[in-house]
Amino acid sequence: MQSPSGSPGKARHAIGTVFSVLTVVIALGIVIGQRFYNEPPSISSVTPQAGAQASTIPIADSAQTPAVATTPADQKDSVWSKLTLKFTWQKDGFGSVMTATFRIKNASDVDVKDVEITCIGSAESGTDIDKNVRTIYVQVPAHRTKVIRDFNMGLINNQVARTGCYITDFAME
Repeated sequence: MQSPSGSPGKARHAIGTVFSVLTVVIALGIVIGQRFYNEPPSISSVTPQAGAQASTIPIADSAQTPAVATTPADQKDSVWSKLTLKFTWQKDGFGSVMTATFRIKNASDVDVKDVEITCIGSAESGTDIDKNVRTIYVQVPAHRTKVIRDFNMGLINNQVARTGCYITDFAME
């Protein structure tokens, strides 16, 4: 391909220059875009447009302001910190089934239900070798303790020597 001036070398040089300029422009745009999205504007950089009137928003007195409502996730975290689990367990079914008695204490102000319990079984060496997850579909009222006896946690590795059980999820009423 020849340029209008008739020299193929000049055409390649011009195309190379255009691509170089485009590369710099794109890279600069990405850097500016990242700066724009990653940095919140400072108060001093927010100015009203020409001709616009500035307004002020009064800040309410904290004594008059109602408490900020917590999100459901915050409320669940708060309830979670007030749930405790105590348990005893044994192997049944020729050493292949884990049964447990769980004592779930709910010291929160909210009723909980459908408590998911995860038990991690470890061998004599201390290596985790088994995991059982089950949901106990009961309601545990606020400030109460619920005992679930001889709950079947399912099949268990016959080499499990110790197990640790934890509440891993629940629903709130």
